[in-house]
Amino acid sequence: MHWSDEKAREAIKQKGRKQTIASGISPSGPIHYGNFREILTADLITRSMQEFETKTKLIWILDDYDPLRKLYPFLEKDFKKHIGKPLSEIPDPKECHDSYSEHFMSDFLESLPKLGIQPEIYKASEMYKNGEYAQATLKALEKTDEIKKIIENITQRDLPKNWLPFNPICKECGKISTTTPTGFEEMEVHYECECGYQGSARIDNGEGKLPWRVDWPARWTILDVTVEPMGKDHAADSGSYDTGGEIAKQIFNKQPPYPIVYEQIGLKGKGEMSSSKGIVLTPKKMSKFLPPEIIRYIITRKKPKRHIDFDTGFGIVQLIDEYQEIEKNYYNGEVKEEEKRTYELSQPTSPSENKPLQIPFKHLVNAVQIARDFEGIKQILARTGHWDFEQDEEELKRWVKRGKNWLRWFAPEKAKFQIKEELPQEVSELNNKQKEFLSHLVQKLEENSFDDEELHQEIYQIFKDLDLGARKAFESIYIAFLGRSSGPRAAWFLLSLDKEFVIKRLRKASNE
Repeated sequence: MHWSDEKAREAIKQKGRKQTIASGISPSGPIHYGNFREILTADLITRSMQEFETKTKLIWILDDYDPLRKLYPFLEKDFKKHIGKPLSEIPDPKECHDSYSEHFMSDFLESLPKLGIQPEIYKASEMYKNGEYAQATLKALEKTDEIKKIIENITQRDLPKNWLPFNPICKECGKISTTTPTGFEEMEVHYECECGYQGSARIDNGEGKLPWRVDWPARWTILDVTVEPMGKDHAADSGSYDTGGEIAKQIFNKQPPYPIVYEQIGLKGKGEMSSSKGIVLTPKKMSKFLPPEIIRYIITRKKPKRHIDFDTGFGIVQLIDEYQEIEKNYYNGEVKEEEKRTYELSQPTSPSENKPLQIPFKHLVNAVQIARDFEGIKQILARTGHWDFEQDEEELKRWVKRGKNWLRWFAPEKAKFQIKEELPQEVSELNNKQKEFLSHLVQKLEENSFDDEELHQEIYQIFKDLDLGARKAFESIYIAFLGRSSGPRAAWFLLSLDKEFVIKRLRKASNE
């Protein structure tokens, strides 16, 4: 059974057949693929529950009332004046959206429908300003001593003597992280600010917010959350889920949601994805070199507690090969049950009736580098048996664009090459046995037609008969066309080129 179905069954057993699955993010910077794991996990659980005839609602909460905590590397120095202000109240650093939070959430929200995710969106700033948190906030203030005791007992740290569970926004400087509440009466909280201002903030129109450890359980109550994925930091011993669970039960008379703990996603060779550290790959950027179903598949195939180390180099080639193998088996009816479910859950919508276009990515990116235009790419793929002219040309164009983007942004140097228009000067370095090998290869190509595997075997036979090592043999082919000692799989490479051009080039190289 797929892990999503297992989790869904457990949650239904505990919480019943009416479920609200929640996910959220604080938009303090670019929302990256590591953040995406949470909302996709929530989406997968939602889909699994729907299979089990459960009424579901998927929601996504934007924590845009959180303060800007520091000057991140992607911000200009003059943005330091905004540290401590709510993200929704700070101007867009690029001046293209209404606020800081809108800027960083817009691309992510734009990507979600394309990836098959359509949650109801809630903004914390609007919820506070509209008074949706008012009653929960008032109750928290009235139960300050109980909440303080819960947090101190679980975290084993002392809160300030006159601590109150409310962070007012200063009416003078606009900051929320520099105020200290001094008391409250009914809907007003009195406070002092480090800027010197003293005043009061109303709790029913967004003049402040609950601290995170109280905000989270209050939100569970307001939105009736029953299931929520969360990072391992929140789920750690004495973390915010532990304190939130007790506050929910003792203060708000609400059972905490069924937790689904997930691990982080890293970029191979760089570390865990982090906006503050500049280690970022967004779903929008990924969609320019991967299709939506594979962006989903990367996470869907792994249990949430499994760490994912995402390799944007040759790992992309291996990833696409792996996915296409499962897809081929799915449509051939030879797929294992768990892989079948993984494939289905990876689709933004339902799987198509017919098998989608499949071209090995390594062949595609090689064709892109050999051909001068789209027609040339089609001719190359047709010659190598990876395309026929009745297939979906628009889908091929999308794959070609993805291949070009991968080559531009992530491809290792070994994956890149350029056909030399003239015989490379490096040919002069070939020894006599290498030239003899090329001469024999020309003769075989003139006399016969080969497919990929047949030519591969023929090449091996020629260099064995000549007692020439494999490395020297293949090196001579690549030097003749690329001016370097390595390149794509030789047989496929030769067959992808115009046969007359190949024969002329090899003959010239063998006679040089």
